[in-house]
Amino acid sequence: MFERAGISYLILEKATTIRALGSSLGLDASSLPVMEQLGLLEDFYKASKPVRQFNFFNEGVKPIGVVDFSDLKEIGGYPAIILDRPAFYNVLLKNIPKEKIKYNKRVLTITQDEDGATASCSDGSAYLSTIIIGADGAYSAVRQNIYKSLKAKGKLSSNDAKPLGYNQHCLVGVSKPFDPELYPVLKNDYTDFEIVIPKNDPFYAIYMPLPGNRISWAVIQNVPRADDSSGDSFRFSEWGPLAAQEMANYVRHQPNPLREGGGGTLGDIIDNTPSDLISKIMLEEKFFESWYEDRVVLLGDGK
Repeated sequence: MFERAGISYLILEKATTIRALGSSLGLDASSLPVMEQLGLLEDFYKASKPVRQFNFFNEGVKPIGVVDFSDLKEIGGYPAIILDRPAFYNVLLKNIPKEKIKYNKRVLTITQDEDGATASCSDGSAYLSTIIIGADGAYSAVRQNIYKSLKAKGKLSSNDAKPLGYNQHCLVGVSKPFDPELYPVLKNDYTDFEIVIPKNDPFYAIYMPLPGNRISWAVIQNVPRADDSSGDSFRFSEWGPLAAQEMANYVRHQPNPLREGGGGTLGDIIDNTPSDLISKIMLEEKFFESWYEDRVVLLGDGK
């Protein structure tokens, strides 16, 4: 948006490069109008599939319900679409000049004065700006900085001072291409979410066909509600590649309803998914009341 409006900006990215994370995302009438304003709507349509409906199955892969989304465009002017994250990033990146993104820039502190707001990074660099926008995720360094400042001023609410809560573990991945004859749903020009909910299993699985004969998948486990108050070691010690593989091995028996003739399992899809495109994550849940302080604002999961 800044690029289109001719506003000077710079993006500080913590990672050394954009990672092709193994997950997908959906866009609908709540976000697609913005993409249309930016001239990106057709690019997103080309990189995605429209979502027709959600199909629900029990552990025996017997249908138990349907939620129809096929009339969303008629109702709201835009369909719901699904695409993988790398495709989403590629649409954005090809419209942002390369020199506007600075990689390996981990923001440590943010200070404000009458001249503006300054972001200081771990490599010793610092960037002065009129405003700073924190779009750096659920564990936003920008939010931590402004909350530290608000707390010192006695302006941070008790709710915002509480740690993030979560009650779901999630394993996600995006497969390599499959043979459409083996998985006929890949031939469709739309996507149905195929959701298997076992009665006596703590995990349920979601399968989402993507362009390019690939399948995005997710396995979700409901767990007793917890928080991250134990610190970073608690947050990250059980979420690396080994933990992802352990959970993948534990759920590979789950049935998948996509395979022609039946008999397919989640393991068939896991085995065709590159290990670096499998991630174990927790799904955080928190509503933050404070989303700005003077020249610093938060966007997305950061708020």
